[in-house]
Amino acid sequence: MILFVLPAATIYDKQDRVMGWKSTPPSRDAMRELKHLVPRLRELGTTKIIACDLLSDSGKLLARRLNVPYEEWSSLRRFNVGRHHGAPAPKFNELYQKMLAVWTEKPDVPVKGGDSLTSFNKRMSASADKLSKSANDDIVVVVADPKVVQTLAKTGATLERNRVYQYG
Repeated sequence: MILFVLPAATIYDKQDRVMGWKSTPPSRDAMRELKHLVPRLRELGTTKIIACDLLSDSGKLLARRLNVPYEEWSSLRRFNVGRHHGAPAPKFNELYQKMLAVWTEKPDVPVKGGDSLTSFNKRMSASADKLSKSANDDIVVVVADPKVVQTLAKTGATLERNRVYQYG
């Protein structure tokens, strides 16, 4: 079984800014809030934590508290916004909407200095395959960015922090 957890909120999350492929640390308060998931994850029988390498703080905290193995996968990285790292989210969302129009015809065109739709989808597909092989009879918790979770779980649902999600 594969469970999904969003990482502790970072400083950029709280400022409504977008993040690229740079590690942005979570606040202490957000890490404290994440600890509240430990009893639920223990109750569900978690056997392994897999996290994006950029979200290692959240993944390591959960693994340490649950006393289970921990793995970092770079393939679980969020969509790379390239040069727009740290930009206000509303401003980037305008650019993203324009890129969606371009991607209908040319999905290989990247955001300046970042990912293309094709590269992101290929990475998510490879991650999904690797996860399905890794899960077997184990209960694996994946700590990843909301868009990554939505893509892996094939859902458009809005996700909230400090909740455990199961899809499939």
